[in-house]
Amino acid sequence: MTIALGCAAAALLVWSLGGGAGSTVDTTGKFMLAVTLVLLLSQLCGRAVRLLKQPPVVGEVLGGLLLGPSVLGLLAPSAQQWLFPAPVKSAIQLTAQLGLVAFIFLLGWEQDVRDLRSSGRGAGVVALTCLVIPFGSGLLIGVPLMPELPSAFFLALALSITALPVLARILHDVGMEGTRLGKIAVSAAVLDDAACWAVLAAILPFAGHHARSPLLTVAAGAALVAVLVFLVRPFLEVVLRTAPQSAVLTAAVAGALGTATITEMMGLHSILGAFLFGLVMPRRSVDQEATTQRIKGFTVAVLLPLFFAYVGMNTSLQSVSGHWGLLLLVLLAAVASKFVGGAAGARLAGLNRREATVLGVLMNCRGITELVVANLGLGLGLIDGAMFAILVVVALLTTAMTTPALTLLRRREEVFT
Repeated sequence: MTIALGCAAAALLVWSLGGGAGSTVDTTGKFMLAVTLVLLLSQLCGRAVRLLKQPPVVGEVLGGLLLGPSVLGLLAPSAQQWLFPAPVKSAIQLTAQLGLVAFIFLLGWEQDVRDLRSSGRGAGVVALTCLVIPFGSGLLIGVPLMPELPSAFFLALALSITALPVLARILHDVGMEGTRLGKIAVSAAVLDDAACWAVLAAILPFAGHHARSPLLTVAAGAALVAVLVFLVRPFLEVVLRTAPQSAVLTAAVAGALGTATITEMMGLHSILGAFLFGLVMPRRSVDQEATTQRIKGFTVAVLLPLFFAYVGMNTSLQSVSGHWGLLLLVLLAAVASKFVGGAAGARLAGLNRREATVLGVLMNCRGITELVVANLGLGLGLIDGAMFAILVVVALLTTAMTTPALTLLRRREEVFT
């Protein structure tokens, strides 16, 4: 009841403010109003889906869809246009990009390659099969359908993604966080996503959106990696070891933004630079947990909901209506290939059939990571609006089905310990 009243009040507020033709609210006021509405709606939808045992990201993405052309633009187009004019959309896009840089930086910083050894060979085998099989399935679909080969590679990459942050949250919610299967799943997701980011970095220079040579871009990217690993990382280890927490926070944010700017200027994407800087940030010589919590609090509560709103404003579910066959094909390929990849890798690693089934289900979780990749593809023109909407639906469905599938498996037989 509270959620319904909150949504009704928000809708009434937008309608009343947008209904007056002589409204004097300027762009700044509209931006603040839009941010307020996005934050409230994301909280309401996040709490609503938690009642259904779903991760909050599902509700937050649904909140973004409600504000876009799929719902608000369909039911009240004048209010949607008044609330999100072009300047406000541009401001939300820039703020969302800042949130993405912070989120991807944290994703890189929280992954310690040395910790992957504890999962043994199993995580590597699962990661390999969860990358190769979905990627191959995506190419089988993409090559005949997509106009250019980089677009086909991009679709294959989108099907290969596993959403590590959402996966970790689901493992915590179902009590698998510290189990052997949980550790293997997280480690495999780390390796899988790292490989996907590397493939993405290799695809972008050949996408035809930059004047410089693709080989030169790849070489510049390799040089940047060498500088970060052999110069920046040792320097940060020494300088930040005795630095106060405020200095660590400043170095983290400034370094992520600076490296993101460099990769953007290279012809790659800013999120790749943020991820790379996160990988080289010191972990054991600084108070990593306190710093990440300070960055994550504002990022998750404010910046990421704005990204979901931006995704929603670019997603028209009506565009899927003429492509139901393609949606079913992509969804089937995404689910089946990830499940087969996870299960086959688990069996090759020596796990039993029941454990392999659980890993196949877990690796299907795509969540926000696929939304990031899909939004990047839309911005670069690698996919059109219909395929973007399809990937958004696939991300939602594959994330939403993970927890119910695990619950069903848990009821059938205990494999979580």
